[in-house]
Amino acid sequence: MSPSPALPLEVCEFIIDAVDKLKLELEPSMHVLEFISERVRALRACALTCRGWLPRARMHLQTCRPEFTTVLSTPHHLASLVDALRQTPHDAAVELTGGTLVVAPTFGGDQTWVSRMPYELGPLLLRRSGLMELRLFQVDLSVVGTSLFKFYKSLPLIQTTQLFVDNIQYSHLSQFARVVSILDPLIARCHGWFPQEHRVRAGRDPNRSVAFRGNQIQSLDVPVVWADLAHCDLWRFHTPHLLELTLCTRWPNSRFTLEDGDNTFRSIPKLFSLVPATRVEIQDVCNVHYYSATPPKLSGSEPNTLEIDMQADAYRRLGLPFVVDIIAQVMPVTIWYLSIKITVDTQPSHDDVTAPDHWSVIDDALVRIDASELKEVKVEFAHPYCWKLDSNEEWSTSRRFLPRAQQRGVVLRYREDWEAGDESDTE
Repeated sequence: MSPSPALPLEVCEFIIDAVDKLKLELEPSMHVLEFISERVRALRACALTCRGWLPRARMHLQTCRPEFTTVLSTPHHLASLVDALRQTPHDAAVELTGGTLVVAPTFGGDQTWVSRMPYELGPLLLRRSGLMELRLFQVDLSVVGTSLFKFYKSLPLIQTTQLFVDNIQYSHLSQFARVVSILDPLIARCHGWFPQEHRVRAGRDPNRSVAFRGNQIQSLDVPVVWADLAHCDLWRFHTPHLLELTLCTRWPNSRFTLEDGDNTFRSIPKLFSLVPATRVEIQDVCNVHYYSATPPKLSGSEPNTLEIDMQADAYRRLGLPFVVDIIAQVMPVTIWYLSIKITVDTQPSHDDVTAPDHWSVIDDALVRIDASELKEVKVEFAHPYCWKLDSNEEWSTSRRFLPRAQQRGVVLRYREDWEAGDESDTE
């Protein structure tokens, strides 16, 4: 049998064009690499199918079209997108309007083209209604900001309401603060991981201030290394409408100990007084959340709550003394409600929950510290649904737990979250 005739070149190009036009929406929970790899993987497969498909597939890999989710990974993408927008300068129906612009250069590669992006792309976007989201992935601000092109001076040409940063790099936190202050979005979110601590330490300048400015920003995530977290009381916030501040950091080493904590948390209470809701997220260790239960204007006269959410690995290594250390360092602020949530992945011993002596360190801390305004302490255990602690009977006589704190009028509550729809709350 004779071989089947080859497809006409026009049909092959039509197939490759159809693969390139497959639309994907970048969900908030989707990682940028996952989104980029789908299109690149499909086009590379087309390029490797046969030699005749290579030129068309290569052209699409080096071309970026204005879409609802537009990804810039190379300088060729930036040049092609600028050409596409210049061809339709007054067409407000281009899909980029109101969508997402992702800037995702190769980590460790040449990123100087990113510094040209606001200058070349900004004026074309200003003729439209603007962007909804700007995502910076693997952008090294220490490289982009020192390029010959004035990145920071042209950045105001990019107008967006939401800023998302993934794995962003910087040598000093003021570089990130400058980006946020110039863009002044309503929301600035941090996903993934970020600066390499040894680079930040090498570039640290004690005389270089960190200031966040903006009249619109309401929610801000700040990626910060552990060494800089101790100096957060020196940061300046000129953000009158800021309602929520989250500090995303990482423990100095994987084998964390109490000594690594030092007095880092002592500088955080100043932020509590500036922002209605403040969260400190320590990766794989714990989350510390301080917030007011009322609108910001009434936060000074209404109850304030401190929540400490401890992860399983940190609880095994650090135990309750770590919780005591946090309480001791943040207690200068007014706290009316204290919530301690501990996540465990293996069934703890009976004494971990029901023995009053196990909680004596918390009782000693509340007595030793001036906690006269504290009204309620809530303890919550979250563990796998496959087993349940037989502790309700012991905790029902809760007077044995935190006795001296309860003598001062503190109400103790215990809650066990072991399976959806099955909760117990004992007072």
